[in-house]
Amino acid sequence: MKEVEKRWSELDVSARMRVIYAMTMIRPAIFNATIDSWKSIIKCCLEDSDEWIRVTAALLSEYPETGAVAANVPSDAFNECVTEMTDTCMSLF
Repeated sequence: MKEVEKRWSELDVSARMRVIYAMTMIRPAIFNATIDSWKSIIKCCLEDSDEWIRVTAALLSEYPETGAVAANVPSDAFNECVTEMTDTCMSLF
């Protein structure tokens, strides 16, 4: 994990997304042993140049402490997308 942290800026967007999603899929014992690294990676992601990485990091920002996805994400584009999806789904019923 330390190597990933050091080389974060060298990874392409696809690789950075796979790393952050991996956080939700690893065994709890391994996750807990590397929790500080995950927190550092989330911090890097929140400052990333790619908006989708920033949004994903915001969604997972509470994951290390709670194991849950955050409910509020500070992204107008993301929130507009969620609103549009909700409106579309509601119009089907």
